[in-house]
Amino acid sequence: MGLVPFYPNAVQVPLLHAALAQLKRIGKIRQIIFKCRQPGISTFASGIGGWKTFFFDNVNTFVIAHDKPTVAHIFGMYDTMYDEMSPEVQPERPYYNKGSEMVLSNRSRIHVGEAKNINVGTGRTIHVAHGSEICRWQYLDPIGESLIPALSDFPGTVQIWESTAHFAPGADWFRDRCERAMAKDGDTEYFFVQWWKLPEYSIPLKKGEKLKLDTTERFLVKKYHLTPEQLKWRREKIKEFKGDEDLFKLSYPMEYEEAWITKESQVFAHSRLMELYAMLRPPKKRFTITEGRLYENPQGEFSVWHEPEPGKVYFVGADVAEGNVDGDWSVAEVFEQGTNIQCAEYRHHLLPRPYGEVLAAIGRYYNNAQIAPEVNDCGRSTLERLREVYQNIYIWRKTDQLTPKLTQMLGWETSNSSKRRLVDYAVEVVWNRECQIFSKTLWDELRQFVRDYTETGQTTYHTVGNFDDCVMGFMICIKVSDDENFGKKYAWGRAAEQPKPKEIVDDAYRDTEWAKLMHGGKSTYEDTVNPWD
Repeated sequence: MGLVPFYPNAVQVPLLHAALAQLKRIGKIRQIIFKCRQPGISTFASGIGGWKTFFFDNVNTFVIAHDKPTVAHIFGMYDTMYDEMSPEVQPERPYYNKGSEMVLSNRSRIHVGEAKNINVGTGRTIHVAHGSEICRWQYLDPIGESLIPALSDFPGTVQIWESTAHFAPGADWFRDRCERAMAKDGDTEYFFVQWWKLPEYSIPLKKGEKLKLDTTERFLVKKYHLTPEQLKWRREKIKEFKGDEDLFKLSYPMEYEEAWITKESQVFAHSRLMELYAMLRPPKKRFTITEGRLYENPQGEFSVWHEPEPGKVYFVGADVAEGNVDGDWSVAEVFEQGTNIQCAEYRHHLLPRPYGEVLAAIGRYYNNAQIAPEVNDCGRSTLERLREVYQNIYIWRKTDQLTPKLTQMLGWETSNSSKRRLVDYAVEVVWNRECQIFSKTLWDELRQFVRDYTETGQTTYHTVGNFDDCVMGFMICIKVSDDENFGKKYAWGRAAEQPKPKEIVDDAYRDTEWAKLMHGGKSTYEDTVNPWD
């Protein structure tokens, strides 16, 4: 950086190259960095901030951190840079407030403050901004009320936002910025700093030591090629978290999605969700549904992973919305009966009655599948149109009798008690690894689906995000599929076993040095790397 001897580590080098490339390309630096614990990102950001402040005139550099110790630590970096500069290039420092602010003779200044100060940034234009550990910020006021309006967007300016995952109020803002950057919405570039890219995050094995891997570790080896030394470090770090693997993932995630856990309130087990995450993939085909017919369209709203096969039975669970483009989505989830494999997903904004025609088209395409539309509110309009053009509709039944009794009502009516039935059954299916999903949208909603309580103590369910349409369609679909599986449900004995997905064996993984090490010198990898076993 031209200030002090700087030896960037394995994650700082690509960040530095990317920052300089962006500066050359768009004339400014905009980075948001999602990171593991202690990879040196604050040092990296302070290096860029020092370079701009010490060597350029009239630069206001502002750093905001979540607590006083972090404020002191980051300001100490700037102190060290200044003290170690050569006298030939070192500007004078006419004003200095230890631990918080320095003003230089080139009319540039550096200020480091806490996020709880709601007046942060007020009354000044900020040319270099560094937000540290944003997810731990306990106050959101500084972001919207004073910090963001003070940021300059002129050429040469710098904005670096970085954080490890956490549950404090700042987490929602940081996640939104990350996801916007990943979607290429704006100039900000997204970076994920992986812990396994840092050589210090490993522990050497003792002479003759071999690791016996569990299912999760075998999966990590297959997907991320972790070494035995890295796995040993991971085990020791999890012990520091008192065996809580979810807390480890919070600080040392393998993927962006893995870190965002809502520990006490999350409905679906985080470990099972991460197994499902490994299955996500783009659809094989997309269709637009118009006038009761399917037309193949790469941008279509109907995504298909498995096309219908003769002789197989399919079910459709439908969540109904009013059609407002800024509101909820009308969603239909299609699953195969018996295996609970996701076959297709429809997600679109349209009016309730036309949605009935769309559901009919989906049902006909999937072997005259049984359809269960939610009939609350506007869902009754969808049902009204559906029954005019389609016959195989789920019949509501009473479940509090010796033999569940069919009623005269069509569709699924969601109430507090029936929603609890949906949730309990879906939790069981996910926990027992009795389903496969491929939709990223559905997976995101499952991950954000939480349990809450009213003031009277009543249990409620909702998503942390804006929508729960896919998760409702999913839960309705697999529940009505189970209701209609009479041979399994009413055997008055042990439920019939459902076939599990075929084992996933990586042929390229056999006969490797790792397999020999992990399996006592054997060259055959017998234990399949499979999150389902």
